[in-house]
Amino acid sequence: MDKEESVIDSSLKSMEKYGVGSCGPRGFYGTIDVHLELEERLAKFMEVEETCVYSYGFSTVASAIPAYAKKKDLIFADECVWFAIQKGIDAARSTKQFILIQEKCAPLKRFVELARKYKLRIILDESLSIGVLGKNGRGLTEHLNVQRDEIDLIVGSLEHSFATIGGFCAGSHFIVEHQRLSGLGYCFSASLPPMLSQAAISALDILEKKPSILEELEVNSKKVNKALGNLKYYRFRGNEISPIKHIYIKKEDLTDRLKHTYLRNIANYCLEKGVAFAVAAYLRDVEINCPEPSIRLVSSTKLNDENISLICNLLDEAYEKVGPKPDLLPVS
Repeated sequence: MDKEESVIDSSLKSMEKYGVGSCGPRGFYGTIDVHLELEERLAKFMEVEETCVYSYGFSTVASAIPAYAKKKDLIFADECVWFAIQKGIDAARSTKQFILIQEKCAPLKRFVELARKYKLRIILDESLSIGVLGKNGRGLTEHLNVQRDEIDLIVGSLEHSFATIGGFCAGSHFIVEHQRLSGLGYCFSASLPPMLSQAAISALDILEKKPSILEELEVNSKKVNKALGNLKYYRFRGNEISPIKHIYIKKEDLTDRLKHTYLRNIANYCLEKGVAFAVAAYLRDVEINCPEPSIRLVSSTKLNDENISLICNLLDEAYEKVGPKPDLLPVS
């Protein structure tokens, strides 16, 4: 939804009507009609009974987990979950068991079978798949043809595909209503600013009226995937149809701190040439299984063949200028 004029215009009109802030938590005096409209629209879009909207994407999943899991419970989680999920698990104080999922795409149907067999709840984070995967952009459940009611709670961020701020929890009325009473980020945080709620509604309008942008995004994601495979000095990770790619320095005999330094130098060099890259930020001494330093590249419908070629050529050029130098050969 990058620079979509309709999103910007509707947000400005909402700001003129409501002001900037909402002045309080949802349960007190922070609920405004656009919040209710966004929740209704998200529920219809996700094909669930109800949704509730948080004011911050990070706090959504970090609040959802301890709202259900308690000290005597057991939590199974992918060992590669992002930091917000890790903090949610910590806050629950449950016994935790991290598992390695090696498949390129989560075997969700198998998880559903196991959950029903052993009476487990499934919480699915759709932050990076909502508005991206599936024929209508409904995320991983639509992409893998899994019924939404098979998932106990779907959580997601509005800070990626919807180009705004905040997050949501989606599920049955019972599950969502429990969030309104037990989700700490929902109960005690000032609600999402009305203009940002309106931005999410406008993004939904675009997605529903023009689902072809999902096909355009997939095509560009595949083009980026192919182009990155030809880089001289880097390797990368990312599913072919995912818009998110992580680019790593191919040279292995470097510490993570050195890799981060070189990537920062490469990003600064590219910025001077007019192309901005984001070096992925991690809390190295805090996160579980902290990922290797990388440049995080996100494709969009705005990219064209010329842009993609420029990005790849510039990355290799930057490596030659400010990246690690090749090892010196011993003198014979």
